[in-house]
Amino acid sequence: YLRRWNGDEEIICVFNFSNGKISVTLPVPPGRWVALLDSSEQRWLGPGSSVQEIQNSIGEAVLPLNPKSFVMYKEVF
Repeated sequence: YLRRWNGDEEIICVFNFSNGKISVTLPVPPGRWVALLDSSEQRWLGPGSSVQEIQNSIGEAVLPLNPKSFVMYKEVF
């Protein structure tokens, strides 16, 4: 899990390096988050996305991740 920000802009990246699908609960600041990049999408030759394109957080979020993949979210206002 990686969280970075600059001023009002913020991103989070979540990684799954394992061979199996996982579901992780992470502390994600409250707000609305949109997926910018999901390595599981078919356009990247993946099996298809397992995450929601829009994720609403109330302080934590549950994210299902495919094997050997990552997803990047950006907070939107």
